[in-house]
Amino acid sequence: MFLFLRKAAAYIVGGFFLLFSIIAIGSHIAFKLQESDIYALMDRSAPGNKNPPALLRQLVKISHSKGTSLESVVARKVLDGLQGENTERAIFWKVKYFIFSTLVKIEIPDEDIYGFYLALSFNGVNYGAEELSQRLFAKNLSSLSEEESAEIAVILWSPSQYEDATVIKRRRDELVARFREGN
Repeated sequence: MFLFLRKAAAYIVGGFFLLFSIIAIGSHIAFKLQESDIYALMDRSAPGNKNPPALLRQLVKISHSKGTSLESVVARKVLDGLQGENTERAIFWKVKYFIFSTLVKIEIPDEDIYGFYLALSFNGVNYGAEELSQRLFAKNLSSLSEEESAEIAVILWSPSQYEDATVIKRRRDELVARFREGN
């Protein structure tokens, strides 16, 4: 009986890993086939989002250092951009999202990850950091001061959470302080 249970458990575990491998390989192939569609999402945004200034990249990195990784956020935004409304069952969505997050980390260069994040992030009215920069400061991203760049990073991190100007200012000042301390 014990030998039977051991074999059954081995088959179940092996089957799970085989299924996961098939899903992962299929997802990788699908990712490669959709690569031009993925980059088209960023190409539709304002040019300033594609190659953000180093200051803004660093502030975005710091703002995401205590939560969901930037790659995971980008993976979710890219999946939403490619598929629209998610109607899959929760478990399949989570597996697909996990695999896609891993593929984003592997396949997309860091500088493009920041571009995707800035292009696909909701800014309170529509999408993109460049548009937000123009709306708030009438400046391109490359012309922003340290405080203005921090404000952009704060709003993109959670636009609905920061509708109150005093909350935005406090969070911006915290982000600038962390930036000046070296993170």
